[in-house]
Amino acid sequence: MGKKRSYYINNNVARFILYGAKKLYFERAFNIDIEVNDTIDLDPPYLVLANHLNTWDPIIINMYVNNPISFVASDIWFSKPILGNLLRYVGAIPKTKNKSDFMTIKKIITACNDKRVVGIFPEGKRSWEGITSELNYPTAKLVKLLKVPVVCVVMKGGYLALPRWARHKRKGKISISYKKVLTTESIKQLSVDDIYKTLTTSLFHDEYAWQEQNGNTYFGKDLAEDLEYFLFACPHCHTIGSLKSRRNILKCKSCNYKVAYNEQGLFEAKRGKLYFDSPKEWNKWQLVLLQKLIESTEGNKPLLQDTGAIYHCREQGKAAVLQGQGVISIVDSKFVFKGNDGQEVKFPLLKILGQTVQWNNILEFYSRNKLHRFLFEDKVSAYKWVQMLNFSINTIKEEQGMAVYE
Repeated sequence: MGKKRSYYINNNVARFILYGAKKLYFERAFNIDIEVNDTIDLDPPYLVLANHLNTWDPIIINMYVNNPISFVASDIWFSKPILGNLLRYVGAIPKTKNKSDFMTIKKIITACNDKRVVGIFPEGKRSWEGITSELNYPTAKLVKLLKVPVVCVVMKGGYLALPRWARHKRKGKISISYKKVLTTESIKQLSVDDIYKTLTTSLFHDEYAWQEQNGNTYFGKDLAEDLEYFLFACPHCHTIGSLKSRRNILKCKSCNYKVAYNEQGLFEAKRGKLYFDSPKEWNKWQLVLLQKLIESTEGNKPLLQDTGAIYHCREQGKAAVLQGQGVISIVDSKFVFKGNDGQEVKFPLLKILGQTVQWNNILEFYSRNKLHRFLFEDKVSAYKWVQMLNFSINTIKEEQGMAVYE
């Protein structure tokens, strides 16, 4: 079978799957409203750039585009046998998180040359608090290189319908706009900096600012379940790692401070005063707490420490290998794993790259040309570890007069 015919068949199968998913599940699971859709009369090739709020963003976004979108996706998804084969079938493009990838760019160029639609989430990750984070600057360089039209997709309500940290989805309004913000002609005239500014402005969304204006309701069960993957510090006693969720309640084990998470995505006081209305405001405070911890910790005392860490290591192109179980900590400018069997592995913080959270509760980073992965026996916030690594690395760089990158 010829390549063009095979691709044509794959496209039609993908359209059939997307149509079925839309009618049978997603339009029942969520209340989806399309504000504007500039893709209707737009012929490929073009880029779809979107904010990233929801696990199902790629499918939901593609349901209202006539052509299957070849999304750039984290390579971890391709490691799953069934899902990986499905992603390859629909033309998805693998990308290693937070690392430059020449092969990814090459595949994107090939996809555009084949007159396909390519989808990218320029933030590089799903939002933890419902706000569009800083976009990856290389995306603007890629736009300049490709010189194909750019459609910016902004989803509103996707975070409240399924927060990154949440175990269960919620039924509520999701509004989506598909706006063509750059044409081939305008891209030729604009500098990379101007393109970046256009993308940043076009993709910005603050979920809680939007919710304050709209007051939507999101119905579901166990609304607070797994919230401790995101919120890790108690605002009453300032203990880190003491929060536990159950059903709609988030409670501190140390001081019994308690709040409820309601159907508007806001907190209600249950025991003690209400410090913060939303997870977004709570997160602002806890990140400052981490920074103060760096400033106040003296000598060789751990900045952060958790037990029950299960350590895997993976070389490129090979399966992850279990290294042991034990305690992880940040001590004396190093990330340290100390196994229950006595083994100790130290990673200088300045040698750590691409620190990220996978599956909401797995800490990953690259060092010594290998991927290091840490799972946990209990509910431990991997988000907390990524933030502390970022703050600690930047602090060292500032002290040494090095350039600091977010």
